[in-house]
Amino acid sequence: MKEFKKYCNKHFPGLSRFKKFKLACDCLKEYFVYGTRVNNYFLYEFYNKTKSERRAFFTLGEGWNYRRKVNGKEVHQKLKNKRMFNETFSAFIQRDWLYMAEATQEQFDKFCASHTTYIEKPVNMMNGDGIKIRDASDDNNVGNYQMYAGKPILLEEVVVACDVINDLHPTSLNTIRVSTMLDKSRTKVTIIAATLRIGTGGKIIDDFGAESLAAAIDVGTGVISHMAVDKMGNRYKSHPDTGQLILGIAIPGWQKVIDLCTKAALSYPDAPFIGWDVAVSPTKDGQDHIIQIIEGNDGQCFLLIQAPGCVGLKEKIMRAAE
Repeated sequence: MKEFKKYCNKHFPGLSRFKKFKLACDCLKEYFVYGTRVNNYFLYEFYNKTKSERRAFFTLGEGWNYRRKVNGKEVHQKLKNKRMFNETFSAFIQRDWLYMAEATQEQFDKFCASHTTYIEKPVNMMNGDGIKIRDASDDNNVGNYQMYAGKPILLEEVVVACDVINDLHPTSLNTIRVSTMLDKSRTKVTIIAATLRIGTGGKIIDDFGAESLAAAIDVGTGVISHMAVDKMGNRYKSHPDTGQLILGIAIPGWQKVIDLCTKAALSYPDAPFIGWDVAVSPTKDGQDHIIQIIEGNDGQCFLLIQAPGCVGLKEKIMRAAE
């Protein structure tokens, strides 16, 4: 009820008690019948939609069941475990990394010599939890190594996005979530949706659940097609911290992004429905772009791919799986 009041007061300030009660009843009905969470209800703007329009969306409850049906009930460790992911999808990444549970002092020293800063990632945590940026110090490499030695922690080279994406919020690696679906034959890939995730507030992560923004990308053109949205449903034409325009920007190297995710999806038929987090970086000479996958997610966030454009994707997703 507390969450409902928060969203209701934000979207409908000054609403009468009677109308709030009716809205709350509708929200509760959606929850018990269709598994619609409060954030689903408001970010999908169900209060303005007919029953048939609402059913075009995957709610959290429906989405959870559908993911398990398509990808299976078992956790895909090659996607969840960050070390296993880097090994399995090595052809789709272009960054140095070191797994500290097995690394020697010599390997750690060599890694630090090449990277004065690096990203620290616990291998099994999600939603950006536990991710930190660290400075390498030659004066204390032994002490730093002992801090990590034998622990399930991944150290990775810092990836920096190209200027168009980085300038939106420079302290975070702003990535593109590309959702792919394989058909039953596992030979055809459909790009379901693409979303640019943008950090806020000086944070280093761009996860939608960590106060970041999400902006829908037109799959055909690579252009931001709608204003960015946050998890409360606020819409932004420009970034609230930097003032940089979001709406209408074109993602550099877009066809390469699509091609890379298509190849990655075909390489892992065990999970037909995957959300790939992709970084677009400049080459050293600035003449081209490096496209690489940062992570893969078999637990698709339906809110992330449907709320930015406020478009229900249920039919597109289910047809693509046939």
